Amino acid sequence: DMLTQLERPWDRADVLSECFRATGDANCVAAEWARYDAVTGEDVVRVVNQYLVKGQKQTLSVIPRGDGGAMDGAVTVELP
Repeated sequence: DMLTQLERPWDRADVLSECFRATGDANCVAAEWARYDAVTGEDVVRVVNQYLVKGQKQTLSVIPRGDGGAMDGAVTVELP
């Protein structure tokens, strides 16, 4: 996604201006890229094991209002 945002000149301008707005450095993309590049496969496995606990899976179903097809025990969430 980061590379895609840098492909077209107008998108690159948006990214650079957002960097400057958020950090005061229009070239913060380089530092952000370095952070992503530093992540290893072992890091991903460690975080998955820490936060995605086996046996505690969740299911999300989006059902049109009034369809009546919700699963038993489903919690209805209304978006604003």
